[in-house]
Amino acid sequence: MQEFHILRVFFVQVHPPKTPVIKEVYLHPTKAYWIKCNVEDVALGCLGVAACGGIFRDSFVATLGCFARHIGISFVFHA
Repeated sequence: MQEFHILRVFFVQVHPPKTPVIKEVYLHPTKAYWIKCNVEDVALGCLGVAACGGIFRDSFVATLGCFARHIGISFVFHA
């Protein structure tokens, strides 16, 4: 509590982070005997560490396999 008193003395406004929003996601199964592939990529910064990953599911929503790969230093549009 001492830290908050010091912040008040210097007129510093504290902005606590917002509570994360939890969203319900519905997974729609594919057509019979089809395989669905969801792929995602990410890069930290304009030129930074990049990675990608994905998951394969069948029409019964069973996981067939997944992967994750470190790409290295890359631009956002290369990830």
